[in-house]
Formats: sequence, C-alpha cells, structure tokens
Amino acid sequence: MLQLAFCPDALKHLQEMKDRLITVSNELLDNADDLSPTQFENLRQERLLLNKKIQHLERHLQYVQNEERQRSHTMTSTVAVHSFQTDTSLSKSSFDALRSDSQINVQKEFVRSWNSPPPFLATDRLNFSSAPMEREVYTPKLLDVKYIEGSSDKRWKSVDFSWTKKLEAYNRKVFGNHSFRPNQREVINATMSGYDVFVLMPTGGGKSLTYQLPALIFSGITLVVSPLVSLIQDQIMHLMQANIPAAYLSANLEWAEQQEIHRELLSETCKYKLLYVTPEKIAR
Repeated sequence: MLQLAFCPDALKHLQEMKDRLITVSNELLDNADDLSPTQFENLRQERLLLNKKIQHLERHLQYVQNEERQRSHTMTSTVAVHSFQTDTSLSKSSFDALRSDSQINVQKEFVRSWNSPPPFLATDRLNFSSAPMEREVYTPKLLDVKYIEGSSDKRWKSVDFSWTKKLEAYNRKVFGNHSFRPNQREVINATMSGYDVFVLMPTGGGKSLTYQLPALIFSGITLVVSPLVSLIQDQIMHLMQANIPAAYLSANLEWAEQQEIHRELLSETCKYKLLYVTPEKIAR
C-alpha cells in the first residue's frame, strides 16, 4: 500500500479499486442466493480489504495534497519576508545599501511535523509574537438518546398502515420485488411513522430499499449522505434505469452541473425524489 501511495498513477489505481469495489458489492447484492458460502465469504473479505485500501490511499493522497499546498504557502511567505527586510535595509541610505547588498541573507526555516498545523511566525522587526497561534479546543456535546429495539416489535410488521398497499405495489412494479426481505417492512413502517431509525444490515440485506421506497411515496426530497462517489454514481444509475429521478452533489461535479441541480431543487416543481451528497459537500 505504501508503494502504491507513492506511485505516479496513484489516482488511477484508486479509481480502479473503487470500480472493483462496485463490482464486488453488486455481485454480493444481486447474486447472494447463487453464491456458495466460500464464494460469498471470499467476496466479502475482498470488499472489506478494498474498503480499507481505498480509505488509506485517499487519506494519504489528501495528506500529500495538503503538504504541497503548505509548501507552496511557506515558499510564498519566505519570499515576502525577504523582500520586506531587503527594502527596509535599503531605505537607510543608498551608500549603506550598495555596500551591504551582497551581505544580506535572509533565511527563514519553517519546521512542522506531518500531523500538526503550521505555526504562524513573524519577524521581530514587526514586533509580532513568534509563538504558534493556539486553536480553540473543541468540546463535543453529549446528547441523551434513548434507543428502543424495534426489530422484534410486532406493530412494525403490520400490514394495516395506510401506505401498505402503495408500498407493496411500488416494491413489485418499480423495483421488481415480489416480497420484502427480513426487517425491510419493519424499517420502512417505522420510518414512515415518523421515527428516527438506526439500521444495521449485512451486505445484500436490502438497506437501499428502506429509504428509496419511502422516497417514492413521501412528497418532497429524500437526502442521502454517502462517503463514496463511485457507489453514489452506481445507485443513481440503477435509480435512473427504474425511472426514478435522482441526482447527486459532490466536489467532482462541474460548477455548471451543480448550479443546474440547485435551480431544480429550488423550483416549485422539482423532479428529484432523491438527492445524494458526500459528507464533504455538506461540510462546505
């Protein structure tokens, strides 16, 4: 992995791993019933390994990018300080400037470790402190959340909800499913009843359906946050094939494309039912 991170084609290898991850995930999702236990376990292990490699490589590439940006900033700052001190020395007198021109040698050394922010340094000539600027310490706020185990709650298994008929019809006609997988109906009923639901399912368990199906029944837009752009694009492709209008916003999109999606979201007749975004996009 370390050799791959320093490879000039690291970005290409990263995309290849993401593409392979999509292939493996689809294989586990679409052909789970046809795979032998050994094949299923091998694919599951490969997916875990790919996820780990992708995360490590993305973190390293981000670190390298930050290093290059900081190095460029440091070089610019050094040149600025050099120019300021040279101009100040020359302003004393033209004779002193000519005599000492060859003796001026301004050297600033910026040292920082890879896991700490660069210190803000200044010269004594400007009467600035040379100590690093301190950042405000972030104190997380703890919320008291009460969890209720709902998988064994019989009320969510009910078929007497007002949306049950529409739910089953959409599941059959739009997604091509003749029935629900374990806990899918319970999750959807609890969600559509207004409860906050935390769902933990294995690969191939049908997590996507638990928010895609309610999105068709509910009015408005369902917001989906996903960290991998490649997986977002894969889901968008499947939704479009099922004639479900969906879009995604990420930093990889062209500015014109982002503006077009924003205009559609603000319109009174927005066509989108699902909007996928990356965590980085929300943070901005």
